[in-house]
Amino acid sequence: MSINHPLHSKEWAEFQKKQGHLVFSFKDYILVLHHLPKVPHKIGTILRGPQITQEMLDEIKPICQKEKVVFVKIEPNVLKDETNPYHFKNLFVSPKVNFYPNSFFLDLTQSEEKILENMHPKTRYNVKVAGRHGVQIEEATNEKGFKTY
Repeated sequence: MSINHPLHSKEWAEFQKKQGHLVFSFKDYILVLHHLPKVPHKIGTILRGPQITQEMLDEIKPICQKEKVVFVKIEPNVLKDETNPYHFKNLFVSPKVNFYPNSFFLDLTQSEEKILENMHPKTRYNVKVAGRHGVQIEEATNEKGFKTY
């Protein structure tokens, strides 16, 4: 199940262009090419996009060849085990990720106790330690909150 992500919106594409990157828009994802310093090559990213398909690889290949792209980092926004890069020739899992490697969903309609119960024991411990140290979470969807963010 691929999830639409803000990193594939028109607004994000425009932001990337303003940063000096080349952006190529496709049906449900964008390819962003970043210039490498002092060499005529680039690297590409498709971050939090749809599941990897042969169609996607076929779409980006001619662009990457033309633009002298060294590699493209593809990090799909899919659930764990939903995509397997080993189904595709010449793809492999990078030891470094830009985002957490998998997406997950948390049902916020559950009680706080149930959510804590379902957490890893160390995570549950850290949440309680944060509470003892006075860490508070507040929603701030106003200008002040945006500036803080």
